[in-house]
Order: sequence, then structure tokens, then C-alpha cells
Amino acid sequence: MSDILKMKKEIEEWKAERVAKGLPASPPKEFVPPEVGYILFERCKPLFDVLVKYAKLCGDAQAVLPIDDSKFAQYESDLALIGESIGGGGMAFSTGLKGAINTIKKHGDYTPDKYVRLLLQCLQIAGLEVKKGLDEFAYDYKLESSDREYYMKKVYANYEQYKSDEALFNAELERLKEHYKSIKHLY
Repeated sequence: MSDILKMKKEIEEWKAERVAKGLPASPPKEFVPPEVGYILFERCKPLFDVLVKYAKLCGDAQAVLPIDDSKFAQYESDLALIGESIGGGGMAFSTGLKGAINTIKKHGDYTPDKYVRLLLQCLQIAGLEVKKGLDEFAYDYKLESSDREYYMKKVYANYEQYKSDEALFNAELERLKEHYKSIKHLY
């Protein structure tokens, strides 16, 4: 059996498993506008920097150093929404930081070496996107070049509007959080 046929069969099995669990065959589509996802991405970048420094300190000390993981709560909903950005911008960043936070929360499960190694792996994944600009974050390869130009102008205009109007951004963010709460059981 060719690799493509094998993968298609695996996808069909995966979909059947989801349906058997009472879920739709495929998870919900991404729903966070890229300009909103990018603002959240910008908000979470300082967390990346802090975790890189923390991982270095743990590595230098060859120990699991204490850290107040309650401070991460403010980032967790942002990271979940970044992962739902239309076009997939920020997916690696979101996945990597969520993995690092989960590793820190389960610090007692690991030796210092494994702990640091896991943190660095998660941060390496997040680091793949940490320097992305809005144009890369929002890039939609499915669009024709003429449509892409219009799309990007719209994304930049919306981004500037959200950055300049905090109340508007917060209202949109609350709407997106409510939507996510209503569908997260479908993943």
C-alpha cells in the first residue's frame, strides 16, 4: 500500500474514532481573525522571554527551580485563541508555550535534566514563530496575489483599529472567548 493510501486510511480511521466518541468527524475550523491572534501573540511574547531565562537558570543550576505558575493563568486563554487563528499563524508559538507551561506545572514528574530538556524542546517549538511579523502571521497562501493584497490591507487596517481602540478589542476578545467555550468540547 502506498504511503498516500496509508495516510488516507489513517485519516478515515481517525475521523471514525471521533464520530464514535460523539464528536464531528473533523475538529472546528479556525475562527480567530489573524489581526486579533497577532495582538494576543504580541501580548504573550514576554512570557516566551521569561521562560527562556527560567530554562537557562534551571539548566545552569541543574535543578528544578521554583516558579510561581499562577502567573501563567493570564496567558493560557490567549494561547488557546492564538492556536485558533485563521491560517494557522502562531500555532507553533501557542503549542510550544502551552507545552512549557504544562511542563512547569508538572515539575515534580521530572528529573532536573529531563525537566530542562522538555522546557527547551517546547521553547524551541515556540521559537519557530517568535519573530513573525503580522504579514507572516496573517499570510493566506490560498488567496490569489490580487486578493491577498486586499486581504492584507484589511488585516492591517483592523489591526490598527484594535490597537487604537482597547474597548473594541476587548469586546471582540470576549466574543471570541465565548465562542471558544461553546466549541472547545468538539476538539
